[in-house]
Amino acid sequence: MLDNHLSRAVRGMYINGDWANCGSTFVDMDPSDGSAWALVADGSAAEAQAAVAAAHAAFPEWSSRMFQERANLLLKAAEIWDR
Repeated sequence: MLDNHLSRAVRGMYINGDWANCGSTFVDMDPSDGSAWALVADGSAAEAQAAVAAAHAAFPEWSSRMFQERANLLLKAAEIWDR
């Protein structure tokens, strides 16, 4: 859920395989120069609890994967994020 507002924007949080639409956003500042870097979702305690529960449930399968497979998946996610 990326937008082209403030050059980068994330309108929601990806939790348990779905985008959760957060009602509000905030400006994330670039610490190197103080400029606005992105507009990001401002999740509530409910979104945080849902993300923690999803991560906890996914951990057994994730941790049973070989290191190289986990590394490749994380690199793929980083490539998608960069796009």
